Amino acid sequence: SGAKDGSLLAAILDDASVVVSIALQHGIPAAALAKSVARLPVAPLAPPYLNAEPQPAQAASVIGAALDLVRKFESPVNEEGED
Repeated sequence: SGAKDGSLLAAILDDASVVVSIALQHGIPAAALAKSVARLPVAPLAPPYLNAEPQPAQAASVIGAALDLVRKFESPVNEEGED
């Protein structure tokens, strides 16, 4: 079940998809986009004074999940920003 056609949520998802598509077409790496969207921790957070390793996070939305998937197929970029 997804957003109903004509709903505000459907319009937001459509617009977000267009923005992501244009960004990717103009060379913005999926990894950079994925890093910039909302994430949810997959494990309880440890207090900072414990110096624990950072916990992985998962996408908080379908857009983030799509970016994570695209990132897996993206070719790595070297330090100069060239493929």
